[in-house]
Amino acid sequence: MKAVMQIVAAAMLALSCGCVFSGVNTAPEIFDPVQDSAVCDLPVNRLRVTNESGADRRFLYRKKNNRMCFDEYKLWILDPELLIKRAFKSVFVRHNRNASDITCTIDRFEFDLVNNCAVLKLTVEISKGAAQRSFSCSEKASLASGSSPDASNAAAKCIKSALEKICAEYANFSGKGNK
Repeated sequence: MKAVMQIVAAAMLALSCGCVFSGVNTAPEIFDPVQDSAVCDLPVNRLRVTNESGADRRFLYRKKNNRMCFDEYKLWILDPELLIKRAFKSVFVRHNRNASDITCTIDRFEFDLVNNCAVLKLTVEISKGAAQRSFSCSEKASLASGSSPDASNAAAKCIKSALEKICAEYANFSGKGNK
């Protein structure tokens, strides 16, 4: 009887290990949301970007009741602050020591599952001591179907829209003679 129990236990252990180790490994999908943007061609001295959103390379989702979750299999090519900094650098092409500094804080960089949209909120300060401005963008995406390219494209549109708003604000700021 003891031998039969040991054989059954060994068989169950072998079967359970087979189930654990035979799982399908899914490779993560990596996305780059930064697209070509219109160039402002305005001079910038320093550009600083910090991330206060809680987002990292993994897609961040906001569910009902403001519950947040990450997707381990859908990743950005870079951390959000590096994505935004790279997007800024593609827009502000001229560097000049006498120009303004731009400090940007990422407040939200996520996908809202309740409203099915990508959301980006930035707080931007042009030069030290200047007033801060917040720029928010949201873009519809079919998140319920799990369409990752659609989600990435929506995030890219948010980044582009925010940069266009910031360029307009920067042009107004520079036009007033503030440096």
